[in-house]
Amino acid sequence: ASQPELKRKLEKELKGWHKRPIAEITRAEIKTLARTKAKASETSANRLLSFIKRVFAWAEDQDIIDDNPALGVKKPGAEAERMRYLEDDEIRLFWKAADTIPEPAGRLFQLCLVTGQRRGEVGGLRRSELGEFRFKDREGKASSVKAWLLPAGRTKRRRDHAVPLSPLAQAIIAGVPALKSEQGEVTDHVFATAGHRDQAPSGWSKFKRALDEAIGRLIAEEAGEDFDAARHRLADWHIHDLRATCATHLDMEEVDSQTISRILNHAEGDSKSITKRYKRYAYDREASEALNLWAEKLERLTQARRDTAPPSLFAFNDPVRVSAQRQAV
Repeated sequence: ASQPELKRKLEKELKGWHKRPIAEITRAEIKTLARTKAKASETSANRLLSFIKRVFAWAEDQDIIDDNPALGVKKPGAEAERMRYLEDDEIRLFWKAADTIPEPAGRLFQLCLVTGQRRGEVGGLRRSELGEFRFKDREGKASSVKAWLLPAGRTKRRRDHAVPLSPLAQAIIAGVPALKSEQGEVTDHVFATAGHRDQAPSGWSKFKRALDEAIGRLIAEEAGEDFDAARHRLADWHIHDLRATCATHLDMEEVDSQTISRILNHAEGDSKSITKRYKRYAYDREASEALNLWAEKLERLTQARRDTAPPSLFAFNDPVRVSAQRQAV
């Protein structure tokens, strides 16, 4: 984990131990803390336990404690065999490299990261899906936000899904060069393919290879070395990991699991899903605030710009009509 993340764990998650001698912390207390964290997020609990083990291993090495109470404590949560997300410096490199590769690839990857949506959904983004989304909070107060309104036919769950768009997400979309059809009309597909055809782009594998090379060259440049593809690269990562990165960093910012599930549009019936617990309340306001928080973190890490998108970009949908069609999550 990055230094800021380790500092956050020490200052916030181990705050209750700050005024106690480390030698007094017991094995039972470590297990209780990890299990409590696992109720909210098994992955975060496992990460916390790993950090605690590092702290106590260091203390034992420095002869501050005689016995290590964290030794042998098992992970409180089950994880998938493969769990990969980009950490802070990897995000910085990813974003900078994405800015250098040809359109539309870089923006495709960036929008996947900013919104947490699936690559097929992002690649198929249509201008006619952009509009405003109206919702009410728990107290009945109405609000509206710029949003990407995914129709049921384009989602894995086969249900309408409204994705609140942060200023950063809006800027990415607004910056995509508009392509025109043979009739001179702007294509409905935002990321239209070459040849001005009104359809989603293909060639994600090619895009990924170009991005990986650009990242590698940045790593080599910052190290003052000649580029070597075998050495200068990120640890193995997949495009789907951008979605996991969004979710994991939201969890790091203490966004609740219901809101993260709302953003990811998790399927009902999934063993990991908690959708069934909140069918009566859709967490729309929380999702908007969380994605804004995530965008602000990305801006700090990458120095990304968040220019305001032109109003015309979101003029394709009547917010009243869209709101009426919205199904509760």
